[in-house]
Amino acid sequence: MTFLLVMGPLVFFILESLRPTAAVDVWTRIGNSLFYSVSARTAGFNMFPIDSFNTSALFWLIVLMAIGANPSSTGGGMKTTTIGVLITAVVRTIQGHAQITFNGRAIPQETFARALTVVALYLLVAGFAVMLLVITENLPPFALAFEVISALSTVGLTMSVTAKLSAFGKIVIMFLMLFGRIGILSFLLAGIGNISASKVTYPEDDFFVG
Repeated sequence: MTFLLVMGPLVFFILESLRPTAAVDVWTRIGNSLFYSVSARTAGFNMFPIDSFNTSALFWLIVLMAIGANPSSTGGGMKTTTIGVLITAVVRTIQGHAQITFNGRAIPQETFARALTVVALYLLVAGFAVMLLVITENLPPFALAFEVISALSTVGLTMSVTAKLSAFGKIVIMFLMLFGRIGILSFLLAGIGNISASKVTYPEDDFFVG
């Protein structure tokens, strides 16, 4: 969380400053960086035209929206702890450790499986929605991807394309907002979050990946 609060505005400010001609002064860019790096992960409040930002800065907003807020909060996204668990697993695997640990504590395999499931479901739904909108809407694909992640993470930011969507496109966005609010949580409560012991234990085997 602290990492995002520091790196979020810093990266946004750097990317927004890379444009050939700065549209706003440095203090306004600092204010936008601080405001939008938090707003993109929580409330989705807007005080500046989103589509006027640099493309790279908008992509960073997509990343922040996808990460989302802390668990048990009203914010959407995949949640900070979910991403934290996956990053920890990647780091520990690269270091050659068989067990996923953080701050002197082991992370259960069930927790890692839930985190991986949440990310996989999020990316699968988001990718499918972007594909549908790219096929049905005559709008820039990047703006549609921004719209999809914003809706799925229940943020509410837009690059001014919501009103331009067709009836089908608006239905897709409405579904994403509903799924983002209750869908993944419902999947977890339906059984993924409560892993029961199997009556049969299968022998382990090595599978080559990567």
